[in-house]
Amino acid sequence: MNAINIENLKKSYDGQTNALSNISLSIPKGEIFGFLGPNGSGKTTTVRILNGVLSATSGHAEILGIPVGKNNLEIHRLCGVMTESSS
Repeated sequence: MNAINIENLKKSYDGQTNALSNISLSIPKGEIFGFLGPNGSGKTTTVRILNGVLSATSGHAEILGIPVGKNNLEIHRLCGVMTESSS
């Protein structure tokens, strides 16, 4: 089982500016994973979608088999997010 599955995730804020464009990845359960990239590459947007703070424009994401956006309370019970700052 994968801890995280993301398939063709897209986020557009105004219909023209894409914060994410068809991101896909799988992270196996128990894997140590670093999510690195330059400013503006979509790291925070991806984490906010996975945590249910934002909705994706399109695509699909699951955490431990639970669809993101369908049962965010269960995801919040299983996962925590700590950011560098409170922004």
